[in-house]
Parts: sequence; structure tokens; C-alpha cells
Amino acid sequence: MSRTNGNMEQPVADRGMVIVGAGHAGVSAALALRASGWRNTITLLETQDVLPYERPPLSKSVLRGERTIEDHRLFMPGRMEEYAIEFRRNARVAAIDRDERHIILSDGQTIAYERLLLAPGAVARPLSVPGSDCPGVLTLRDAADAARLRERIRINPRSRLAIIGGGLIGLEVAASARALGCAVTVIEVGRRIMMRTLREEIACRVQSCHEQAGVEFRLGRRIVSIVGGDEVRGVELDDGSLISSNTVLACVGASPRVELAKEAGLAIDNGIAVDRHLRTSDPFIYAAGDACAFEWEGGHRTRLECWKTANDQGKTAGRNMLGMSEVYLPEPWLWSDQYDKSIQVAGYPDRSRQDVDRLCQDQSHLIFHLGEQGEVVGFSGFGSQRQVGHGVKVAKLLMQHRVRPSPADLGDASVDLRSLLGAAAA
Repeated sequence: MSRTNGNMEQPVADRGMVIVGAGHAGVSAALALRASGWRNTITLLETQDVLPYERPPLSKSVLRGERTIEDHRLFMPGRMEEYAIEFRRNARVAAIDRDERHIILSDGQTIAYERLLLAPGAVARPLSVPGSDCPGVLTLRDAADAARLRERIRINPRSRLAIIGGGLIGLEVAASARALGCAVTVIEVGRRIMMRTLREEIACRVQSCHEQAGVEFRLGRRIVSIVGGDEVRGVELDDGSLISSNTVLACVGASPRVELAKEAGLAIDNGIAVDRHLRTSDPFIYAAGDACAFEWEGGHRTRLECWKTANDQGKTAGRNMLGMSEVYLPEPWLWSDQYDKSIQVAGYPDRSRQDVDRLCQDQSHLIFHLGEQGEVVGFSGFGSQRQVGHGVKVAKLLMQHRVRPSPADLGDASVDLRSLLGAAAA
């Protein structure tokens, strides 16, 4: 038998690597397999009738009509052929036969696997109130969702959009809808927007930015029902008020797609349960991306729904499918562009013991989150792309090298942040 990169024997039978899900995790895994020397078949399966594409632009440039899905392909033309990746669209997996190590497609075809990667992603949670099945109540998770939403909010200059949920996607859609001239109301059950992601000081600045653009907010309010019959007319709230709208977008979170894994008898724990190597309870099956619940500090599991996590997990899973034993160590980082402003959060702000605010000359607001020993454990920022981008870049390096910078210097906008990196080299 020949070996692949010295790590794993090639299969005797005609078995290849099979990846279920052609999002960020699945694509990065396929590329990692080839880059690490796998020479046999790689089969990449996608349920939609599209080529692999990036998801983050759906609520931004794609929704606004500035760019198309084709502009955001994960593979440039010809690259799949170059890497000899067999891509199948409209391919739905009906079952996994773990004993025979093959998957069964909905059309009855079977594909044998040497290793299997499950990267099915997550599905948007629907509303569960009276009227939520009314036409015009939408979610946003894929390209088809974005097309439906764009059609509704651009077709009528008097369009009114009610967004349920004041999280990242909801706010991105709010900014895009306002750019299209649509009236927007954001309804959030919490006392403020982005409760789980941003410190209150920055969240308030984000809300103010939206309000200046004409977005209305109803905070601390629950939905009683969606009013309408054949078409949405409004959203009734628990204080008796009615928010007039002809389109409702539910942005109330996502649920991991675990049905296939569950039916195959794999362990499920807030997602497809994997160890620190992203291996499931079956040693021949791995998982990555939004559906993956990975083992973390203290033995508990967590899921991180963001582009960088999916991309990093795909790379790690791909290499480990070849017999390597890389431990997946998350490096959380999320960002969002809204209007001409940038939001970025990196590391673990929730571990902060001291927050150091840095107010830049252009009014960008940066927060460096320090741990028990004064080391940087996280970063949050809102403002210009230049200032926030520079801040997060430096913060990542400070975290990587466990630098303990002076809080006074961190908070002083006249001190060049790059000078603080000198402590890492000392």
C-alpha cells in the first residue's frame, strides 16, 4: 500500500473521502485533504443547486444587489477540477451505513468512504407564534432565502420590514434594508441589542448608528402574533402595540442539523458531539462547522457559529481524517460591516477581569479585555474599518504572545498600539 504524506495508508478498496456539506467547513476540509497529500477521491455533497459560496455576504452586498452569489464563490472557476474534487449538487444524504462505511443518497445511490466528514451547518429557527406561517414571514440562511427577502423589500418603495431579533444578522439586514429605502423596525426581547456579543457601551453606539439611519427599535418586547391572512400586515407585541409591516424576518438563532448523525447513532450534545480532534463517537466520522459541538476546556462542549470557526475546523478535520492528531483550539473572531462602520470581536471578552476603553480621534471605540494576570484575553471594537481593523490585529498578537501591556498605554489613543508588541519580542 502507498501512504499519504506519511500519515495514513491508502485504502485497498475504492474508498474516498466524503464530505457532507459544501459550506466553509466542507470546502476548507476538501482543500486541506489535497494539500496534505490525499490522492484518492474527494466527494463534496451539496443539497442546494448551487456551487459552493460564502454565506456572510447574504445579509450585506448580496441582499443589497451590489454583488451576486457568483461573485462570492468559494471555488474560483476551474479550481475544483484542478484539485480533482468531485462536486455533487442536489445531493441529499438519506442515511449513513456505519457498518459498511458508505452513505446512501435519496436517489438510492451509495458512496463508500474511507473517512466521512459531516458539515451540514445549521437551520434558522422559525417563529412559533400564531400567524408565523403567514406568507411574508421569512428567515435568512442561504442564497434562496436572500433572494426571497430582497425581492420583497425592493419591490415596493413603501415596504416595511419587521426584524425579530437584535443580533448580528438582524442588524446587518436592517442596514441593508435601509440602503434599499425600506422602513425597518427591530424587535428584541432583551433589554438591549447584541446582548451575548457586545459590551453595553458599544452596543449602545451601534444602536445609535442605526437610529440615525432611520431604524426603529422596540426593546424588551415579546411577539404575541403575526397579524395577517394571505399577507403580513403587522406584528402584535405583548404591550398591545402593532408594528405595521408587510415582511417579517425571524433572526432568533439557529439549530444545528443533527438529524442524519442522530439517525446513524452518533452521539449528540447540543450538536454533533466531537472530541478535541473533531472526531465523532465513530472513529471513521468527523464533524465541523455550525453543527459541530466540540470538546472544550473543562470537558464541556460548545458550538461557535461563525465563518472563521467553520473554516478553521474544516482544515483541522481534513488533516485529522488523514491520521493526524491535531487538537482544535478555537480562536474566536467575528466581524460585521454595517453602514460605513465595522464591528469586530476577538478572543474571549467574557473572561475579562478589567476592560480598557480606547476612544480614537475618529470616535472609533475599542475595548481591550484583560485577564487575571493583566494579559489580553479579548477585544471588542466599533467604528472605522481602519481603526477597528488595526485594533483587532494588534489584540490578536497580544493574545497570542500573552503580553501584559500597560492599561494606561492601551487606553491612551496617542500611544501607538504597535509599540506594545515590543514586549512580546523582549
